[in-house]
Amino acid sequence: MLPEYSVDIDVDIDWPVVEQRVLRFGYFGLDKPEVVRLLLCNVSGCQTDGRVFISISGEEMVSVNTRDTMGIRMLQREGVEVILISSSEVLLTKALADNLSQRTGCEVRQLGKDIQGEVIAMMDDRALDWKEVAYMGKLTVLLI
Repeated sequence: MLPEYSVDIDVDIDWPVVEQRVLRFGYFGLDKPEVVRLLLCNVSGCQTDGRVFISISGEEMVSVNTRDTMGIRMLQREGVEVILISSSEVLLTKALADNLSQRTGCEVRQLGKDIQGEVIAMMDDRALDWKEVAYMGKLTVLLI
């Protein structure tokens, strides 16, 4: 913390100085605290655990951990927008995308080849800075 935003409280008379500084500059100073406003969560490896189950008829199935869904709901209650993404290398079926969207309340996007450009467009649409955006997933798929 910068010296102009801090004060030593040694005796009772120091409290009015502290109160005035908090009222004038706020608890964290003049700058607003950095807060994540948008979370991009890669479906492959975050929502799914990487396992594929194959039925007797040959149908492929993946499992989704409900704790991940609860975590997303908690973030949404705190005002964080969560977008589930998948790269062009890992194709999501429409049924899985719709199911994830319904369970999590999130938009599900299939990103193309220009991943960074699409992320920048999402940020521009929401007037966000890089400090307000978080990514969770495999770095080999999404290199920003």
